[in-house]
Amino acid sequence: MSVTFCLLEQSAVQPWKNGGGLTRQLLAFPEDNWALRVSVADINVAGPFSVFSGVQRNFVLLSGQSITLTGAGKSQQLTPKSPPLSFDGADNAYCQLEAGSVQALNFMVKSAAGVGSMQRVTANQPWQGSFTWRAVFSVNGGLLQAGGERLKLPAMSLAWSLDSGAIPWHFGSDGEAFWLGFQEKA
Repeated sequence: MSVTFCLLEQSAVQPWKNGGGLTRQLLAFPEDNWALRVSVADINVAGPFSVFSGVQRNFVLLSGQSITLTGAGKSQQLTPKSPPLSFDGADNAYCQLEAGSVQALNFMVKSAAGVGSMQRVTANQPWQGSFTWRAVFSVNGGLLQAGGERLKLPAMSLAWSLDSGAIPWHFGSDGEAFWLGFQEKA
């Protein structure tokens, strides 16, 4: 199994088109016409999210107090303790900051390419499934164990692999981390 690392501090900062925040793209795979994309966003002011038609968005707050996300006739308050939220990128989502800036992890998947999932890591519990691509995003750093490999991840990093998901992964950390999975359409 081969695991690749992407570090947030090495990612170029891109301002949002609406000026409401900044994005650091960790991965667009494949690069030329992505099927999946992982990024971390700094949301500094209230405003609309960019519309991504045909994209499933998975979103979780990493830091800050809370936001209220409104779209598709629903409104939901999110904090860093909330479970990841999955929603249609075509929704006209609007973000209201409740108490200052926040930082969020985004995992976007083109619906025509496959299905994505995001879940909070339970430390040292095995994670596996039927995936074409899978990853762990570590907020605070920790140790990834996959098969016979042991990899120390720094804070704010993404480790990913094109394995089948058959080998259990374990991640040990005292902080937050998230599993990301992608299953390509047949």
